[in-house]
Amino acid sequence: MNWLQESVTVKLVFIGFLILVLLIPSALINDLIFERSARQSAVVKEIADSWSGDQTIKGPVLVVPYKRFIKAIDSDKKEITKEITENLYLLPEHLKMDAAVKADQLHRGMFDAVVYNSQVKVSGNFARPDLAALSLTADQPLWDKARLEFSISDLKGLKNNPVINAAGQHVSAEPTF
Repeated sequence: MNWLQESVTVKLVFIGFLILVLLIPSALINDLIFERSARQSAVVKEIADSWSGDQTIKGPVLVVPYKRFIKAIDSDKKEITKEITENLYLLPEHLKMDAAVKADQLHRGMFDAVVYNSQVKVSGNFARPDLAALSLTADQPLWDKARLEFSISDLKGLKNNPVINAAGQHVSAEPTF
């Protein structure tokens, strides 16, 4: 029996057995960590889906339709003049954007997710375009049909309809697709 207590091989086998036995709780803990991590990702995604995604605000762009006349040849080989409507896109001369962002923490079970609320104020002005440089005459732009366009990447994030104050007039925003 003395050789059994002093044998290096027996000691190595016993140490190897202990390592294998202790790997079981380590594997169980790793599984628990993986499961909790996956559950946290699912909860954060669930909260994000009910909230809103990333928001990108593009604009404003002033879109002014204008009439243009082109010469074409019809089916009878006669030259005719067609009136088409195209758009003139004007960017603001001065633009200022102020945003206030507030972070909130939502709780679901033992998990937390951070969501953001922001209030954005956009102000600016548009310069009168040089129509001669654009090869346009004063009667071509249809100023009464001009529109101001913004683009918001995720409309789900809007809590209320944006308020637009253009030249002292409050104008309601309308979505277009």
